[in-house]
Amino acid sequence: MNFEYTKHRSPLAREVRSESIKKRTEINQEKLCESPGCERHRDGVARFCRTHRKRLRLIGHPTLKEPANKHLKPLEKIIRDEIKLLPKKLRVQVESDLAYAQRKLRKPPSYAERPHRVQANYTQKTKADIIFGWATKQEIALSDLIIRRAALSLWGAVAYEGEETDKRRFLNTQCGLWLVRMVNMGHTHLRTRNVLTEDKTWPIGDPRRDRWVTVTEKEVFRYSMGGNVKQQIGKRAEAMMYEVLGTHWITDSLIAKASEALKETHEL
Repeated sequence: MNFEYTKHRSPLAREVRSESIKKRTEINQEKLCESPGCERHRDGVARFCRTHRKRLRLIGHPTLKEPANKHLKPLEKIIRDEIKLLPKKLRVQVESDLAYAQRKLRKPPSYAERPHRVQANYTQKTKADIIFGWATKQEIALSDLIIRRAALSLWGAVAYEGEETDKRRFLNTQCGLWLVRMVNMGHTHLRTRNVLTEDKTWPIGDPRRDRWVTVTEKEVFRYSMGGNVKQQIGKRAEAMMYEVLGTHWITDSLIAKASEALKETHEL
């Protein structure tokens, strides 16, 4: 795994940037939040107030509710059933591509950084790679991630109303959030995890110091995963989805089935 680090600015550049952000913040805080109906002032240099800014970072949209599992599970089943109904040659190809996505990302455990270093000076892409590394360590099937991203796309085609850019950001963030929760046993925030293997030790590479560490105890980490990292995970899942299913896989019949399934779940 190639780790990318953020570039450190010189003291003068940091000072200039700090003054610029300070001025932009003062001007920006006089404006109102862009969320419809919100009368609070903006937070920092963002377009939204603190509440809507947090929601944007967490779920990818300042006002929308997350699509619930009870809505997405039926859509996942519809997609899996459609794959089974494909002609044999095409079905085998899709299943082979799903399996290949898993093999392509499988790496030795030593290539995944320890969780508490996820917030170190890495780029967003590298942080997403670290989460993927932990997912493969825990034997989370990436085919499930691709199907979840496809279910989100199908949900978006039926239930989302808004600009395409906002829609894509929301769906990618939701996909990344799903993987983060899977890696962390259902938690949105990273919490205490046991990283011990069966032999009670785990050699883990530290590329920044060019050395090896042996983990023998629990490691504690209690910070939230950034919205941009979740988007990076979602973008990779989206790319894999297009590789497996193609770019125009959502048909009118699929949309009709999804609409019917969503109506049934709302009535329950």
